Amino acid sequence: MEMTALLREWKESDGQGHHFISDGIIDAEKWHRAPRKVLFLLKEAYDEDKDAADWDLCELIRDEWGRAKHKVWRTAAYWAYGLHYYTPEYIPKILSNEQGYEKCREIASEALLGSAVVNIKKSDGKLSSDMEEIGDHAKLHRTRLWQQIDLINPDIIICGNTWETIHNLWETPVQRYDCIWEIQGRLFVDCYHPANRYPHMLNYYSLMGLVHGARLFQ
Repeated sequence: MEMTALLREWKESDGQGHHFISDGIIDAEKWHRAPRKVLFLLKEAYDEDKDAADWDLCELIRDEWGRAKHKVWRTAAYWAYGLHYYTPEYIPKILSNEQGYEKCREIASEALLGSAVVNIKKSDGKLSSDMEEIGDHAKLHRTRLWQQIDLINPDIIICGNTWETIHNLWETPVQRYDCIWEIQGRLFVDCYHPANRYPHMLNYYSLMGLVHGARLFQ
């Protein structure tokens, strides 16, 4: 099933009157060029305008912003960079001082645009997630969720505070390392949500320490 058809069916299954937010690969061209395929599996997208038409999260990031914007996407961008290039080095430590913060954000943003994002709950997102409600959506759409992951075909899936919600939806996970699991040949990392309030550097080193310790890509 193609992504457009899958999302259409997903929306129809949620019923009329719901505000549906599509997701998937952010920028297909950059995705195909990325050295490693990274998917962020998050809870829900939020929109204050409840009367707005359906929209696409990937289009927002790619076409309207064109870069990592807001704390959640800046954190995800740094993670994407580290995973794409499998480096424990934090970007500001790689670049010279002359290149500065904006150059760091530009490099990280390119990695984010070359990644994918999937929200478990795609209709009527809330600012503060109700995890029971997220869990209900995960169970209801368990087959569609796996189909979407399969269509995207990532190398690694970063679960932004979603692992406990999805870990028992499919086959029994096999633990590969601390906080790193495998389901049907796909790697899942039990991680903070990128909207967390920890500093970027702490977020970066925490994730990359796990990935390097597990020797996932060697």
